Amino acid sequence: MKKKKHMSEKRVKLMALLMKITDFLLIGLISLVCSLPLVTFGAAAAAAYTIGVSMIRGEEGSIYKAYFRVFKEQFRHVTPTWLVLLLLIVLLIANTVFYFYLSSAGAVWAQFGLGVCAIAALALSFVGAFLFPILAKNDDMLGRDAIKISAFLAGKQIGWWALKTVVQGALLALTWFFPYLWIIVPGALVFWNSFCYDRAFKRQFPKKPE
Repeated sequence: MKKKKHMSEKRVKLMALLMKITDFLLIGLISLVCSLPLVTFGAAAAAAYTIGVSMIRGEEGSIYKAYFRVFKEQFRHVTPTWLVLLLLIVLLIANTVFYFYLSSAGAVWAQFGLGVCAIAALALSFVGAFLFPILAKNDDMLGRDAIKISAFLAGKQIGWWALKTVVQGALLALTWFFPYLWIIVPGALVFWNSFCYDRAFKRQFPKKPE
């Protein structure tokens, strides 16, 4: 009897794990689709972070309804900050392509420009590491204040920022070589980014015992 009960508990835990993995994969794909217009990426990321953290913490509720509710609520709040960030990303990509072209044409000095672009990319990753969950958590917060808090949290929890950045970069690089991984990578990114934010936030702001 005990053995059957033990096996039943294992099945329940396995089913719960598989359901959670499926939920992350589906939320990742929904976020990817919602991000395709680009202008909506900020709201999609904010919603993905919010739902991802709630799933990691084991909070119950309809995650799909909650996702679109958060997406709708955060669109006006998050989008202006995202558009500024998007402009900086476009400028960075344009400069990187420009210096890369010059470097491949034989201009040695262009390698310095590529180095500057790499530093700028790291800086953008640093200040924006936890930007969207912070904006989603604070509906009335200005974008510049959220950027400061994101940079503060990344600086204080630099290990989590570095680990988050490396794994995220590796997952995105995999899709370059294996495009079919786009089916699972968005979900993996939602889980990983939410996990890193949750751990960094809890480490920096631990709950005081009552």
